[in-house]
Amino acid sequence: MSLQSFEFAARDTLKVISGNVYGSFDSDFDSIYSKFLVYQNNKEKYIDFDSYNWIANQEGNLIFSPDQEINLVDFKNKSVHRLAFRGPYQWVENVFWQKDSLLVLLENNYKRQPVISMLDLKKKTVVTFTYHQPLNFDSDYFKLRFKKMGYFIE
Repeated sequence: MSLQSFEFAARDTLKVISGNVYGSFDSDFDSIYSKFLVYQNNKEKYIDFDSYNWIANQEGNLIFSPDQEINLVDFKNKSVHRLAFRGPYQWVENVFWQKDSLLVLLENNYKRQPVISMLDLKKKTVVTFTYHQPLNFDSDYFKLRFKKMGYFIE
């Protein structure tokens, strides 16, 4: 799979609204999510795409929701803003900062067709690219990401 195999799909306005998760500056924030946060280089902001999507029960087992919120948390302003929302048919598998105002969401969907969404926080735009064809295998990236953090998913 190479980047050249992704095709432009859409350009849209980034719709930012209040998020529904606690920032790490809040006393109600659950520290279990700390190692899953994706920080900006200067550490002033981070992306949380986990805490809306799953919780750990008393036995330490993870319980997942079909919905996922991708939130931008700003330490300076002590704010949480939802940048994107995904449901059971498409989900974000990883996020990285390309620049301080440019985020890349690596996504998958029920059709096994990878998606890359580029969110420009300054220009308030989302540009989406889809892989030219569905994959002929199930991605284990989700399980591997959690395994790396010490959690095993069946």
